[in-house]
Amino acid sequence: MPDALSKTIPIWCSVLNYLALGGDVMFFTPPNTVSASEHDQIRSRVIGWAELAVNNGIDVEMLKTKITKPLRPLWITPDAYLPDEVPEFDEFYPLILCTASRMVQDGTEHRQGYTYVQGAADDHEEWAQLLTPELLWFNRDSLGDSKHTDSELHEMIENLAEQSSRLGAGQNKDTSEITLIKPTNISIASRSGCDVEDFVKFDLIIDLSEKSMSADDDNRKSGYRKLTYPLAAGKKGSKELRTILPDLVAVVSNESLFKGKILVICDTGTDFSVGVALVIVCLFYSLSYDCLDSRTTAFLDKTEIRKRLVHIISEHKCNPSRNTLNAVNAYLMG
Repeated sequence: MPDALSKTIPIWCSVLNYLALGGDVMFFTPPNTVSASEHDQIRSRVIGWAELAVNNGIDVEMLKTKITKPLRPLWITPDAYLPDEVPEFDEFYPLILCTASRMVQDGTEHRQGYTYVQGAADDHEEWAQLLTPELLWFNRDSLGDSKHTDSELHEMIENLAEQSSRLGAGQNKDTSEITLIKPTNISIASRSGCDVEDFVKFDLIIDLSEKSMSADDDNRKSGYRKLTYPLAAGKKGSKELRTILPDLVAVVSNESLFKGKILVICDTGTDFSVGVALVIVCLFYSLSYDCLDSRTTAFLDKTEIRKRLVHIISEHKCNPSRNTLNAVNAYLMG
């Protein structure tokens, strides 16, 4: 079972329960995965993490209105027993954590035609490439046909991804898919969540999608300036982000573009675009999110950066990767 299911999510449940409900620390982990000693060690740190969350600006009063009974993780594995009828949970909110990985001795098991490696699929960005959950489930019958060779399967996925991209670009988009990070002038969107027609509503477009919708627009005849920095998906793109940030910030700073309405786009709308928005908020906005007259010269530490990230996440549902956040931290604190 991945650590995200056995430890990370249970930790967050415990921290949120403590902040919203108070009382004793409630901490649950799967006993067949997390030992009793490790469980106790993690539990002893929950109050400290709760205090850290408060220091990072989490809205405790809002949590109290949302979480009125404990969050409780429940684990479903290939070995789990499922009841015939859906149970009712009156005393807590259940978080159903499912894993398809089966626990095997030594982490590997040799089977006819292949070797099963426990947890090998956990880091999907390493192997999925263009395949998304939506593409998989909408085309599960054709993609699941075992008659396809590896090359045929890759070609099918590429074609499906291209079709999906064309359909997304051709649809009429609603501005609700573009999230404004209030009270700043910065908005975030995925590539499929906006159209070229949306660009005229902004002064600056920063396009980080791997296949940009259009080239840089330097003549401003359309009423906006567009900067294009194509970033590959996954860890490779996070490394590229670290290299392009100095140039990107220099352009935004030198031409005072940060004072206008900014739209930051990436393929998902939850990773690279969030990282760039975080950089702009840190460098060109005060602690109260007032736009500055110029780039700040104040030193930024991880606490200040994290506070602004928490604010962005509260406005825009996202979970930027650790590699992207490391790239942002390295640039801002370098």
